[in-house]
Amino acid sequence: MSSSWHNFRTGQHYSLEDVVATCERRIKEGKVKDVRDKRDLLAQMRLSAPRTVVWSPFSTGWGASPFNPNCWRTVQGTPILPDEA
Repeated sequence: MSSSWHNFRTGQHYSLEDVVATCERRIKEGKVKDVRDKRDLLAQMRLSAPRTVVWSPFSTGWGASPFNPNCWRTVQGTPILPDEA
């Protein structure tokens, strides 16, 4: 699954640094609603996610948004953020 603003491919591994940079670029383009919430999610990812993440969208819309931590998995297939995040 991909979209016009990112080139992430389902099942592919990406560096967290690249994911965050792609999302930050989207914010700077002025294409994001709820910027504060999205930046909070990116901050949580920076603090808790592993250096390598796997693109794992599960539906459309928010279920396929790179800003959604639930769309990313560890290389082992587990969620990138702890349950309490």
